[in-house]
Amino acid sequence: MIDLQKEFNKILDDEGSYILLIKPSKKIKCICWNDLSKSADTKCPICLGTGFTIKVERHISLSFTASVTESLPRLKRVAEPSSLTIEGKYFYLKTNSRVSQGDVIVEASFDRSGRPYGQFEFFNVNQVSSFRLKNKIVYHRVACPESPINSDIKAFNLKKMAGKINYYPIYKESYS
Repeated sequence: MIDLQKEFNKILDDEGSYILLIKPSKKIKCICWNDLSKSADTKCPICLGTGFTIKVERHISLSFTASVTESLPRLKRVAEPSSLTIEGKYFYLKTNSRVSQGDVIVEASFDRSGRPYGQFEFFNVNQVSSFRLKNKIVYHRVACPESPINSDIKAFNLKKMAGKINYYPIYKESYS
């Protein structure tokens, strides 16, 4: 019998590209957090403007852009039929990514040491769908808005952070 998770992971390893997954802790607030305004410093080099301590992981992913039909509950205006689609960016990740809503995915180029460089694109994770087969999660499909976050400051701080960290951990699953 074919192990679909193992086959999917092999496809990602052969054809995927690396991304960074920024995971805010939501438990430990950063020193830049302002309790009066209930906001964080968007220029903070520690939390990258999230307001919480972050964990940065490197994962392998496949991604593509697709148009998603706008659902009726979200439709609050009269529109032409041609404008009823929303551009979305989808990322397919291994089950070990433990990605969740509120995380940020960063597309970048990586040097031989695994450090990110060049142009960075930041995407907010809106929805995570887990594909299951016989009660076993095979992969995660992550939906993000197509338009990346305005990220000049975040990219600068992430590049500075990469100079201090000699690697971003790659999480691999063992095949049994």
